[in-house]
Amino acid sequence: MPLRQKRRVLPVTFSFWKLAFSVAIGVWLGGLAFVFSCGLLYKAYMNQQFPVLAGNTASSSEAARDDANQQMFEQYQRNQQQAQERTGPDTPTCQFWQEQNRNAPSAKARDNLQRYCAP
Repeated sequence: MPLRQKRRVLPVTFSFWKLAFSVAIGVWLGGLAFVFSCGLLYKAYMNQQFPVLAGNTASSSEAARDDANQQMFEQYQRNQQQAQERTGPDTPTCQFWQEQNRNAPSAKARDNLQRYCAP
């Protein structure tokens, strides 16, 4: 029969003050490492000198922006003109308000009938 060996018990004692002091030192050193890392990252990335582009590009970008704004405004005017040309008895909105005026006559229906069906 094999002999069962007795487990060895290691006596470990914890001192509250030693544990508290060790945790405090660990937190303090971790914070110090974090601040130091942030400082290194700041120096590495934020203090970079970016090359200056040659030429005056501000005027060309403003001209391009003005040109784009002019094109959008012209498109808006074309859309408005097409919407005004679509008024008449054959448009869906006019037909809707004619039906509303037939089924439930009201001031709103009459106003919208004049608005959308006027020649």
